[in-house]
Amino acid sequence: MKSTQLRIAVAIFGIPRGAKLTFAPFIENIVKQAKAVGEVRLFGHFFTVKQVTNARSGEGGALDQENFNIYRDFNVVTEPPEQCLSEYNVEAFMRYGDYYGDDFKSVRNLIHQLHSLKTVTKNVQLYQPDAVIFARPDLLYHDKIPSWIIRNAATHPDRCFLPHWQWWGGYNDRFSVCGRNAYLHYGTRIENILNYCSRGNRPLHAERLLRETLRLKNVGLRQLDVRASRVRVGDVVKDESFDARGTIGPRRLLPEMVRSHLLARVHL
Repeated sequence: MKSTQLRIAVAIFGIPRGAKLTFAPFIENIVKQAKAVGEVRLFGHFFTVKQVTNARSGEGGALDQENFNIYRDFNVVTEPPEQCLSEYNVEAFMRYGDYYGDDFKSVRNLIHQLHSLKTVTKNVQLYQPDAVIFARPDLLYHDKIPSWIIRNAATHPDRCFLPHWQWWGGYNDRFSVCGRNAYLHYGTRIENILNYCSRGNRPLHAERLLRETLRLKNVGLRQLDVRASRVRVGDVVKDESFDARGTIGPRRLLPEMVRSHLLARVHL
């Protein structure tokens, strides 16, 4: 039975690549699943880019502006790229090195992504949701997010569900389902970058930043068995590995799973 007492926010952020491929599965696998739980509002933040270039991923080309129009029913805030960099002390954490080794281009891209995430999180906050689903619009979602997971997050404020694959030494940062306390920590982690870098005297790393932020805030982690593939400019779908063992390492997999399960049980 649908509960109208629960308030669910669906928040998208970044760049809406490949919307002609991704939008319908996104609605079917995420939005409709959320509507089965309660009242749903849709939020978004996009950068108004016309050209996408990423040497590390081999991506380059014009972004079809129709991608933005497809999300016209969302409460989307837009802004030009680059200007957000002045809001953060980028030079300070650049001193800790360039993990990705591409003259900080990937770091700048990550700052854009995290700024977009923070902006949509602040807009979501006004809605006072019980749970938030954070989703990148440039992902092709292969599976439905089970409604029981959304309901579970909505009734456990400090819980966060993350994909179990591609942790890369931290936690997968592509999408999540978060309770009403956890979503603020997840969505504003850009504010933790300098502390992350200085505390470990280490360069910025996307997945490890997420892992440390959630741990410091005592967010209870649960693993989410939902797959999604990146879609690049030109509607190119990237091959993905969904095997957790290949990105966490067999020696860390079991202890991390046990720890995350126990932490997730703290706030029952």
